[in-house]
Amino acid sequence: MKERTFLIGATVIGLLLSSLLAPTLAAKIKTVTDHLAVTTDFDEQTILYTDLVADDAVNYGVYDAASDGQYLASLDTYRYHIIYVTAEKNGMVEFNTGQKTLGWVSIYGLKNHKSIILDVPDLSQMPLLPSGCEVVAVAMMMSYAGFDVSPVTLANEIPFEQHNPDAGYIGNPFLTTGWAYPAAFENVLNKYLHSYNNLTTATYQDIESQIRNGKPVVAWLSPLHGFGNDGTGLHAVTVTGYDEENMYFNDPWTGTKNEKMSKAEFSLLLSNQNGRALTY
Repeated sequence: MKERTFLIGATVIGLLLSSLLAPTLAAKIKTVTDHLAVTTDFDEQTILYTDLVADDAVNYGVYDAASDGQYLASLDTYRYHIIYVTAEKNGMVEFNTGQKTLGWVSIYGLKNHKSIILDVPDLSQMPLLPSGCEVVAVAMMMSYAGFDVSPVTLANEIPFEQHNPDAGYIGNPFLTTGWAYPAAFENVLNKYLHSYNNLTTATYQDIESQIRNGKPVVAWLSPLHGFGNDGTGLHAVTVTGYDEENMYFNDPWTGTKNEKMSKAEFSLLLSNQNGRALTY
């Protein structure tokens, strides 16, 4: 099933055009302006990211029917939520959360996205986990998924290993030398999230796909912050989003939220770690 992703929001131009175009919005209508694209070629479940920008978006209403419906709420109510488009009728689309139907909104409230940034809580590995970037990155990802488990608790649940970083920590995350690979986190993710997805050999495009599905990704990168390409020098971050040119991530080392790196550089640093990455 092909996936189409949109941002809820629109320009004033889109609002004016909605009064000029036929309400059925023939499928041939693809691009109205550089900033507003519309289509009626919906899949049964279309992921829709709501991210209104107050200074350039028309605040469309949500109604209980496609025609002559009762006003239910502002689209701003669903900012940052991931929702699904399930039907199109009379220039309106029906959407839900996957569990509960929310209502109908003008198709001009759909805006093609070129960027997605998930609102992932940021955590720092310092001072308690100087070599525990991996476990802190995983904790940030888990927090976004709704499970707030402290990095220290997670670190204590990862076994220590002498030779195999796929089975546990080589060294000690509480000290200055320690590292682990994605497979070492399978048990804790299955325990808390009941889901684990080892993405090793991933490209940045694979990570973008997970972001579009609403899932942050922990990625292993090197060299970064002076950490080299050898096993002891890797660094892990929580990838939160992307735009046309950059990837965004929360960095456990700096404590920075949504740090930006060009896709070219990110791809190189990711490939230096053989595309090691994980999500749930």
